[in-house]
Amino acid sequence: MNDLFDVIITGDDVAMSKPHPEGVNKTLEQLNIKNTEGVFLGDSDADILAGKQANVHTIEAQWLPQLPDIRVS
Repeated sequence: MNDLFDVIITGDDVAMSKPHPEGVNKTLEQLNIKNTEGVFLGDSDADILAGKQANVHTIEAQWLPQLPDIRVS
């Protein structure tokens, strides 16, 4: 996939995993762009928190339909 992306940051490339914004910030730095110029797309709570903490426009992808909240009493 190296030929599909300009930068690839994995969990092995950071000291602090998501939701810490280190990976997002490293990506911005390597692309030489400001946080206001980037967009972060995530599909987990940790992704969304990381994008927001990096002050990047953050988009949530929701792959599965919302299930009803079922409570057992």
